[in-house]
Amino acid sequence: DGDQDEMRSQGDDDDPTAIPLDISAEPYEFGWTLLQDVVYSNTPFAERQLLHANVATIYEDLQEYAPGDYSAELSHHLNLANQEARCKEIMEQYHNEIALHIHQSVRHV
Repeated sequence: DGDQDEMRSQGDDDDPTAIPLDISAEPYEFGWTLLQDVVYSNTPFAERQLLHANVATIYEDLQEYAPGDYSAELSHHLNLANQEARCKEIMEQYHNEIALHIHQSVRHV
């Protein structure tokens, strides 16, 4: 098959673990997820926690400009960074903001 030949020619034939550059006809469909899974599984646990903590710091900075907009992403990374107390705090704030928004919306109906 021509597609398989093209994929094989893009990878390193001597390295069976090499990731081909073109892993599908639509690489953005699942290619990023596949690459992310490979990188994630080859990163030590402690390093992954540190990376999640760094990403959480970025989302916390974004929260200052758009409160609540990044709460789900922030809590996800805090949880994976083993910062459960901060994660719980963010989720409680987010739930309170949602409840307030619903209450205000109902008052204006």
